[in-house]
Amino acid sequence: MTEVFTSGFEEMEKELSEYAEQASPEEVSNVLKIGADAFTKDLLALPKPRSRIAAPGYTHLIDTFSDKEDPMKPGAWIVGWGKYYGPILEAGRYPHLKNCWETNKEKYYKLMQEKFGGK
Repeated sequence: MTEVFTSGFEEMEKELSEYAEQASPEEVSNVLKIGADAFTKDLLALPKPRSRIAAPGYTHLIDTFSDKEDPMKPGAWIVGWGKYYGPILEAGRYPHLKNCWETNKEKYYKLMQEKFGGK
């Protein structure tokens, strides 16, 4: 992944900190993964504008979103672009990650809180 979106997940970690005191690091990581997976699923479902590029093997930018565990911070999850020019679009007119996060963050919080089961 080229671009990493962390600010929303840092916010999410703060939101879950009271739960984290009662849970193991593995449980916290599993819950964060649920949020990251839901966010990535929503990103992958974004509409794909028509493209002039129709070459065999071409992958649309929207199809490159993915999430993975942060290698620098085990237990944390990151979501990002899979193409090098994704961050250019994100910083310009088309902030896909930020807009999707802001629109759906309450849904992600709720999913994670449900997973914790009110611990």
